[in-house]
Amino acid sequence: MITDDLQPLSFVENSGFQNVIRLLDSRYLDLLPSRRTLTKSILPDLYPTTKNKLQDILNKSSYISITSDIWTSLNTDSFMTITFHTFDSAFILKTFVLCTLKLENSHTGEYLIQTLENIFNEWGIRHKIVAIVTDSGANIKSAVNKLRIPHIPCTAHILNLIVTQALVFRSPYDDNDVLEQ
Repeated sequence: MITDDLQPLSFVENSGFQNVIRLLDSRYLDLLPSRRTLTKSILPDLYPTTKNKLQDILNKSSYISITSDIWTSLNTDSFMTITFHTFDSAFILKTFVLCTLKLENSHTGEYLIQTLENIFNEWGIRHKIVAIVTDSGANIKSAVNKLRIPHIPCTAHILNLIVTQALVFRSPYDDNDVLEQ
């Protein structure tokens, strides 16, 4: 459930989940793993198998598109996530996160080029990438252009900028002037 449904690790500690387990068979309540067990043993044990499955999908894919975003956590650490999208042999869209990594340096175009190339080379997909979707930050656009991969601006980011600007925009008339007319 954690990996398939993208549930947080704390999911196993939620009272609702524990109530469902109790309802199904209360003997399993004592067998539920803790968040610590999930992070220290269960998920690390699953990683090699999951990575091999993703690599197999990537190896069978002729064309791959990438989406990527950079964000800053509440404690000011920066992270980048890279997701790939491809179609399987039945033309069903498949989407998987390749990685989420902490950015250790300033987000310059050159640093982002190195970061992206390292990920693409690690997975052996550089020659299969047909486009990268990102926000319109100058640094990431520069990096993608220097990689000579078509860049597609993220529509959601653009829409967010439009709405934010619209909400900030103030009419030249104040509320009283509008009401008097």
